[in-house]
Amino acid sequence: MIKKVIDTNIIIDRFSDPDLYREIFLSSGIVYLSSVVLMELRAGAHTKEALRAINELFHFFRQVGRVIVPSITDYEKAGEIISKL
Repeated sequence: MIKKVIDTNIIIDRFSDPDLYREIFLSSGIVYLSSVVLMELRAGAHTKEALRAINELFHFFRQVGRVIVPSITDYEKAGEIISKL
């Protein structure tokens, strides 16, 4: 089964226009929410409506067990990979 983690910019674009990136969400595979993306979304939420939408998104992913929380090892490995780019 394909697993997908959606980046912050794609979620923001979908809030603005639900038809954007539709195929990512409807194609085969399971979509996950990264805790890093959640942090970025909450940091940019400057209205009650935006915060409500983000909270609903988070609660959905949490309820179905699809929130990914990176470990310190994940960050170390990511740093190694990025340094090689």
